[in-house]
Amino acid sequence: MVNVDLSVVGAILNETGRLKTSIPIDNMMLLGAYRFCLKNASYQALKRQNEYKWAELERISTNPSLQFTGFGSETISLDGIIYPQLFGGLRQLNLMRTSAMQGKPLMLISGYGFAFGQWCITSVQENQTIFFKDGTPRRIDFTINLKKYGDDKKRGIMGIVQKVGKYL
Repeated sequence: MVNVDLSVVGAILNETGRLKTSIPIDNMMLLGAYRFCLKNASYQALKRQNEYKWAELERISTNPSLQFTGFGSETISLDGIIYPQLFGGLRQLNLMRTSAMQGKPLMLISGYGFAFGQWCITSVQENQTIFFKDGTPRRIDFTINLKKYGDDKKRGIMGIVQKVGKYL
């Protein structure tokens, strides 16, 4: 069982990574203490990419042979829109930048209770458009890029071999 900071989530995760709670959580997603919800920075698109490493061995008269060598990077990109005059003001992306500047991985949990694990903010991009007379933007499009923080547990075939080796 994985324990999560109760001040951030208000629950404990079970073995499948889902929240064990009867308290409704009004969030699309939590990244550390930052909450994505309809009242502040809501994202319209979540793109997730996983990479897998394969070594290639050339062969005569046929396609190369491939051997799985492990896991590559895992990334998430969140694209969204903020209307500062309606919800949350202009400081939302600065809060995200402040979290990134701490230099620490953050727990990422979906609003439906799935724990994605520890993630690092690699970039925060904003595009301000449609301005008031004083230069205040009416609309801010944003993209936040995250990279999975490498866990210390061994995965894949080497992890299995090491676990079995302990019992031999």
